[in-house]
Amino acid sequence: MKKSILLGAAALAAVTFAGAAADAGEVKIGGYYMFRLINADSNVVKEDASSVGVANGADDMDLWSHRLQLNLDMKASEKSHAHARIRVIDSQAVSGADTGSRTGLLGEDNHGNGTGAGGVNGNDALDWDVKQLWLETEAWGVGVKVGEMPVSLNDNILVNHDTTSFGTIMLSKSFGDITVVGAVVKVSEENISGMSAFNAGGVDLNNDGDTADAGEVAAVAADKGAGKDDVDLYALSLLGKGMGINYQATLAYLKAQSDSNVANALTTNANDGLSDWWLALTLNSTVAGIDLTGTLIYEAGMSNVPNLAAGNAVTKQFEEGDFLVALRAKGKTGFGGWNAYAFYAGEDFTNISNTTPMWSETWDTGGPFARDLMNNVFGNGTAVSTTQASGNNGMSSPSENVWGVGAGLTINAGGWTIRPMLDYAAVVETDLDPTVAGPESLIDSAWGGSLVLSTNIQQDTVLSLTAQYVKPDFTTAGNTAVTGHCAAGATGNCDDSMHQLMADIKMTF
Repeated sequence: MKKSILLGAAALAAVTFAGAAADAGEVKIGGYYMFRLINADSNVVKEDASSVGVANGADDMDLWSHRLQLNLDMKASEKSHAHARIRVIDSQAVSGADTGSRTGLLGEDNHGNGTGAGGVNGNDALDWDVKQLWLETEAWGVGVKVGEMPVSLNDNILVNHDTTSFGTIMLSKSFGDITVVGAVVKVSEENISGMSAFNAGGVDLNNDGDTADAGEVAAVAADKGAGKDDVDLYALSLLGKGMGINYQATLAYLKAQSDSNVANALTTNANDGLSDWWLALTLNSTVAGIDLTGTLIYEAGMSNVPNLAAGNAVTKQFEEGDFLVALRAKGKTGFGGWNAYAFYAGEDFTNISNTTPMWSETWDTGGPFARDLMNNVFGNGTAVSTTQASGNNGMSSPSENVWGVGAGLTINAGGWTIRPMLDYAAVVETDLDPTVAGPESLIDSAWGGSLVLSTNIQQDTVLSLTAQYVKPDFTTAGNTAVTGHCAAGATGNCDDSMHQLMADIKMTF
């Protein structure tokens, strides 16, 4: 979405240290293998035989897919250990008689189908991906974590690492029931050299009426380049418990240097860096048997973003401050349990990480080749027509310019666990720039849900059956864009619902 240039699908992560998993001097290898059959329609246009473009007649996808993840836990002592999370195969299609040639596990396959020399199809990009790699130790009574690690802040809402990570140096110190955590996160180490990257769009950097002369570039080159191309996040978090309430308070500050991609994209002044800060509070307690977690986040608004006029609604969203409030609840019943959530993210709220805060499985499904249906509606990456690059025209994400509610049950019956879930979400403001006719957002709201059935078929081996459905409601702009995707002469709206059917076997080892 609009703010994905900050952390995108990113990671910060769990401020609690992972426990040592092996004896001193030993390495423990664990993980899981998961096989999945899937049928899905994961975008919001009808792609029947009457549609136009490359999607003609290809509304659903049917495939087999699998994933192998290895977890390495390496222990030198009780206080010094390192960890790695490696995807050997991730969302690879299962096909072919010769597995070794089909997947090309160690690089190029024998047919030039990878991303290396001679590769064309990108199969190798799915293999041997180190997702996380970090070291934990203690120095003079201070906990130390370094590397590319998982970090979650404020109920996975301010930052949600998912299975990705960012380079972090993290220090922690406990004082009784209170723990203070400080972190420096290298969001982006870009190594941009000189002015060529910044001035590719022909900006008059020194206001001399010329956008490409050597004198102009030389005038500012000394202030640019690889020394000023970083994007860094600084976070200070306080965790503790008092009067039966668990709490986390976080102050986070983002600095994008003047020659970073973030600054180059959002400011026309070559010497301007950008900055933003967030203040977040999360409280958790049990009231009358109900586990409640509430989060409030305030975002101040990004500095040095030019307040441009008509047609710059996204720029305005970056510049203005706003807030997010969320509440999760769960409890037990005689047959299992229940859970619910509600959240509101203001129209100008910019989150650090716009990956889903895991509101429900309808938002974030997980597993090989899964499609996150509610994310696809409100987040980045869903093509709703041949001319639109993002699900909601870049105007929302799962935690920005959206409000939502959902509720679900957990039912234990005859060795099976049954989990139904209902979800609804809507855009807070679809018309962000009143100086331009019509709304900028393509989608106004969506409703849907999930039904997951799972059972143990052997020790640490689970069979799961999943059905999901999401129906979006389009704005006038959305209807126009989607109609343009359909066959010439089509009348009315041709927007489409989304679904996902999956059967999984997962073995954890």
